[in-house]
Amino acid sequence: MTLNIFQQIAQVLLEKGNHKCLAKAADLNNDSVQSKSLHLRELDLNSKDVISIANVLQLDTNLTSISFSHNPIGDLGAVALATSFPKSVREIGMEGCRIGDKGGGAILELAKSTPSLQMICIAQNNFSATLKKEFHEFRKARPNAMIVT
Repeated sequence: MTLNIFQQIAQVLLEKGNHKCLAKAADLNNDSVQSKSLHLRELDLNSKDVISIANVLQLDTNLTSISFSHNPIGDLGAVALATSFPKSVREIGMEGCRIGDKGGGAILELAKSTPSLQMICIAQNNFSATLKKEFHEFRKARPNAMIVT
């Protein structure tokens, strides 16, 4: 039996094993949850966990809303996610993820190459003034996109 992406991500969360991850894994394993959203906020996921999830996301998915906000994923996790998000993504939440310029730059490149993107929330990270300016320029170039830095 082939597991769908939600079930595969649930396996990663089960391996993490904390209370919040176990509860979210149960939700993801529920067949009625089949949606186009993947919200994994505040689960204490680190870069290793997120890299495992990014490998699942590289499969052919049509997710439109993805959030990893308030997980300490750092630059490694942000880069892995930015290179694995589907082109169908319209909303990205990565607020308070301890991301620096390397991960932020990868997210910016993703945003530039994803015409369907409507919203990115990446506030409360560790971006330099230079990268914040680049996001500001991107916001001016894509006025219909909401960019929260």
